[in-house]
Amino acid sequence: MKNKIKILSTCVYKFKVSNYKNLNKKLKSEIYKLKEENQEGIYRSNYGGWHSEEFYKEHFKDLREIISNVFSKEILNINGIIKPEMLWTIINKKGSYNEGHTHGRDTYYTGVYYVKIPKNSGNLYFMDTNWDPHLIASYTDIYKADKSIKEVEIKSEEGDLYFFKGKIPHRVGKNFSDEDRISISFNFKYRGILKQMKEKGIKWD
Repeated sequence: MKNKIKILSTCVYKFKVSNYKNLNKKLKSEIYKLKEENQEGIYRSNYGGWHSEEFYKEHFKDLREIISNVFSKEILNINGIIKPEMLWTIINKKGSYNEGHTHGRDTYYTGVYYVKIPKNSGNLYFMDTNWDPHLIASYTDIYKADKSIKEVEIKSEEGDLYFFKGKIPHRVGKNFSDEDRISISFNFKYRGILKQMKEKGIKWD
């Protein structure tokens, strides 16, 4: 089921993945194994949390298929399947959060899927599209945005799958729980979409 949410000056699409409990059980096992293999991870917007490398074809096969089907049929409304260019996962332990950022203007759509969301582990915040992602100094402390910046809070729940434009600024609140918060994010870049469409002979009206 698709929910179209009007947020500030744009739209965000929300879906509930069926049988998500079994899917998340498999994903958690895979994610923690990846963390064991690369405990340092990489830094992007994450503060204190673990961020995996970007995966272009490998890992999260079942979820990758779900994301591809939903994006192609519900967002693009095309006959054919377009796959995300990359996926990555983030584990936010207690005290961790994600600073305000965008996924760049070369990203048509981005999104997130929630694997594990304990109570008080941090919600998703969409920020005014006029906000400059380079103005990190506008944060008054390590987890709360300056009140002059308009933003909308979205409650994060396990099994939820969100799609939104890559240029929309967003952040993740601080994890106040004693458990890990786990999510998987992805990007659909313009060039990747057009390349796949050309290779597969798909028309995009």
